[in-house]
Amino acid sequence: MPEDSADAAFPSAAPPDSAEPSTAPRRYLSIDILRALAILSMIEVHAVDHFSEDIAYPEYLFNWAELFGHMSAPLFALLSGLSYALWLESQKRAARDTEDIVKYSLRRGMFVFVLGFAVNVLIWLPPQAFDWDILALIGVAAMILAAVRNWHPGVLIAISVVILLVSSPLRDLVNYDSYWQEGELDYDKNLPNVILSFILAGYFPLLPWLIYPLIGFVVGQTYYRADKQASLPFSLLLIGILMFAVAVAGAMLESEVPAWVARHFATGWPTGFYPTTTVFILGSLGGTFICLWLLNRLVDLNPRVTGTGPILMFFRRYSYFALTAYVVHLAVQLWPLWILAWWQGKTPTTIYLARFMNVDTALWTALALIIVLYLCFIVLDRHKKYSLEHFMRWSST
Repeated sequence: MPEDSADAAFPSAAPPDSAEPSTAPRRYLSIDILRALAILSMIEVHAVDHFSEDIAYPEYLFNWAELFGHMSAPLFALLSGLSYALWLESQKRAARDTEDIVKYSLRRGMFVFVLGFAVNVLIWLPPQAFDWDILALIGVAAMILAAVRNWHPGVLIAISVVILLVSSPLRDLVNYDSYWQEGELDYDKNLPNVILSFILAGYFPLLPWLIYPLIGFVVGQTYYRADKQASLPFSLLLIGILMFAVAVAGAMLESEVPAWVARHFATGWPTGFYPTTTVFILGSLGGTFICLWLLNRLVDLNPRVTGTGPILMFFRRYSYFALTAYVVHLAVQLWPLWILAWWQGKTPTTIYLARFMNVDTALWTALALIIVLYLCFIVLDRHKKYSLEHFMRWSST
């Protein structure tokens, strides 16, 4: 199956092909920009988390870094669903065989899932093998989307609402707090616990995180076209503003509502990441809708924007190589900590992790890594077969 402008599992933009740098801009540059911002914010927040979370100084800088970084995972998850909808539409218009579409989608999803497991084992080390990472979520979500691709958008929205309503009570049912020790995922890894961790109690559990790719898929089906530029309606902006306002109101009214409402539906925003709270989901979805609408107007529908300037090329490259950037940045940030600890005969995951440097220094390391990775991506434009994106396509055909 040929390479397409929107991939099926960990979607990335069409490559900013160095052979024709000015003739093949991405149709939806807004999606490129948001995906690039997602990986950039992830590099930033992981530098802070991995190097200085326990230090958290300067405190104001730490809080802002965490706030900005919390949008990366929701963006990734939602854009995976949106891009799958675009990819699926392009396959249908090209009269691809249904069996090939399903097979390709499932293989792509399985590749991302297995890669997430490998990242845990090889980068986070074997004891963290079943501390499910964002790649595991996106991989399984891609396979679920392949199964529900022909369902009516209203049904998918209804499923998302149900997930939103039941996830918090279900966390109580499985004793979510017992999976976490001092703010870190740490549980007895028997089979039932591993399964429950993936579904409800881990870093990115299927409930409620499946909401993001489902809603992204609905947005892609409803508002975007694979054959021409979409002009996103004003209603999407209003929906985004309303959801964001509800999230803010929920957080502000936490002390005014009954205890069970506060516990399940009105706590922890914008910092309610573990566990992912109801108001965090509403706020992040609303914020993403607002950004999609604004960027659609400012970039996609702007005839003066061609996607070929240095700034947009920066975003397009980071968008296209987002999967490679994700895996490489974790290795670059974590392996030195493990190696230094081993060299000194210490336990690798406890001696330096989160207490290696101040926040401001950590942010400078993130900026340096972003620059170095971008220079590598310029080279990868000419040698794409060495990227994880190329290997993912090759393994899925």
